[in-house]
Amino acid sequence: MTLSWAEDLLNSGWLMLTLAVFLLLALVLLAVLWAQHQRLAKRFNRILGSYGSRHNLEAIMQGYIQNVEKIEEQYEEVTQQMYTFSDLLSKCIQKVGIVRYNPFPEMGGNQSFVIALLDQDNNGVVISTIHGRDASYTYGKPIESLESAYPLSDEERQALKDACANFKKRQEAEDELTMLK
Repeated sequence: MTLSWAEDLLNSGWLMLTLAVFLLLALVLLAVLWAQHQRLAKRFNRILGSYGSRHNLEAIMQGYIQNVEKIEEQYEEVTQQMYTFSDLLSKCIQKVGIVRYNPFPEMGGNQSFVIALLDQDNNGVVISTIHGRDASYTYGKPIESLESAYPLSDEERQALKDACANFKKRQEAEDELTMLK
């Protein structure tokens, strides 16, 4: 009696062995896929945090987009304010120079002084105070572009130069600090 090749396969145990190998491969594949799923679930939860269980991804992304749009609007407002403040600051006192001197050699000490107060465009005022034995006198002279309609003394010119030099030194120091950051 001759058996067909199918009956030979069933009787020889090769079919059982083959099925066992396929079952083992399927279990290994299942384990690998389960591990990948767990890793993806952890990453998903890390990205979404507590929102992952309550919302869908689309709603979360829409919320993030709305937040970004609000931040962009605020950025534009802050930028406009910065330009406004920059314009205002250019008209504030930024340069200061002071010179103490003795206008009367017979009196001791440098009791008199000149102070220059300038904005970014070198406009401002020079204030001179002359201290004498019997009285003190204070004079103010307007300054436009480092010039005055009134004659300037040597001390007043020196105070203007010092104001510009002090400002330049401060700018250089700030630039160095900025470069260090």
